[in-house]
Amino acid sequence: MLLVQHCSSDAQNIATLLQKIAVFEKQGKLTIQVLNPDIAYSPLCINAAFETSEGKNSLLTTLALTQNFSSALKIAGAKDAQDFVLVAWGKGVKGSKGGKSAPKWEKISGALGLKKLSWGKKDAAHFAHFYGISKEALKFYPLEKLIVEKMALSKL
Repeated sequence: MLLVQHCSSDAQNIATLLQKIAVFEKQGKLTIQVLNPDIAYSPLCINAAFETSEGKNSLLTTLALTQNFSSALKIAGAKDAQDFVLVAWGKGVKGSKGGKSAPKWEKISGALGLKKLSWGKKDAAHFAHFYGISKEALKFYPLEKLIVEKMALSKL
């Protein structure tokens, strides 16, 4: 199952991504469920929060699981966390012109397969560094609860 949650401003990027993935859905290999960001889901298992920092080359992107993860898995009919994939997009900072940073929408996390609910501090630090997650963001969304496996979207 592909569970996608996104911000309203990401609608175009998400639509393009889902078109690429639709081939797998037709083959019966994948089920897509898109969560409307304007609706409150009580058993929401995945939460993606997006922030940008002006004037800094850091992307404040956070990924976190809610406490209702197990309930959401049962409701969605998934056997385990490996059936879920989170696709996250955000506004990053690429390059500079005349000393000013140029913001650009880009794929920030690719697809992340959620495998387990706990990991070590070393893994959390590596993930934060790899995806440019700020220390401020980590305070609000602790990543110790996640183990992530990067999956390249280019293969889809």
